[in-house]
Amino acid sequence: GAGRIARHWGPGWDGSLILGTAARPIPSLSVEAASGPLDEDGWWWWLGEVDFSAFLGRLEDERGDYARPFLMGMRVVVRPWPWLELGLSRTAMWGGEGRDNSLKAFLKSVLSRDNSCYQPGCSEQPGNQLGGYDARLSLDRWLPGVALYGQMIGEDSRPDDVPLPAKNMYMAGAEWRGNDALVFAEWTDSTAKAAGFAYNHFIFTDGYRYKGRPLGYWADGDSDIWTVGGLLGDVFGGQALAVLRYGHLNSAGENPTWPNARLSSASLQWRKVFDRDFALRIALDHQALSRSQPGGTQQNWRVTQLRVQLDGWLH
Repeated sequence: GAGRIARHWGPGWDGSLILGTAARPIPSLSVEAASGPLDEDGWWWWLGEVDFSAFLGRLEDERGDYARPFLMGMRVVVRPWPWLELGLSRTAMWGGEGRDNSLKAFLKSVLSRDNSCYQPGCSEQPGNQLGGYDARLSLDRWLPGVALYGQMIGEDSRPDDVPLPAKNMYMAGAEWRGNDALVFAEWTDSTAKAAGFAYNHFIFTDGYRYKGRPLGYWADGDSDIWTVGGLLGDVFGGQALAVLRYGHLNSAGENPTWPNARLSSASLQWRKVFDRDFALRIALDHQALSRSQPGGTQQNWRVTQLRVQLDGWLH
């Protein structure tokens, strides 16, 4: 495929740590493949079903580091049993105007040979990579409709050159699905246990972002968020969604998306598709941010907004 395709990699409902929809989709070329149930006579039968996706795109011109760097990603999902789904995801930024855009640099990124640093200042590293794992475990056999899920994404590789993620971000959640209904609770930690590290990079100083918005989790780095949400599938002919969030944003003060503040927010949305030609979305959002000031004073922001969005499709 080709175009601006939105991607959400992982089992989370309130975002993805590696590739989500907080930023606008980038222009890219992509490939998708699904095996369906694998032949039980082959040695690979234990994989069950396998899905593969990959893309290659370019970020924007108006960056403060290097214009138009490449962004590529690969994801594999296996379902060895109907109750278990395992995912492996990896993305990499590399190249850009004024940097090495050669096939050699591309292969270094693909083969994860760019995380080791042997040059002074590490300036010859071709890219910035994220990678990790996710899983979803269905408990439907014992608790109908219930599933547990999690995601772990590393901002770097281990210093001993073992190709495993380090400086990890975490997501964990639980969900319940019924007839035309869904409820979920989720916790996300994007601090990477290193202040100012998540979604930032010493070469690509604008970070893992597209037009100022994070390509991964919507709260950007150094955030710790709890989320509870619910979805009803038949409300006045459409779908209704309610989401509550609470936590701390940008605790290190190093991401450009949010201030260092405590967050409390609520969102109500309703969406209806009309004859597969267009969709109407109505949303009411309330957001409260607070932080302590020197001298013990409290600074507060509160925003409430009503949004109406109309989407159309050409056939």
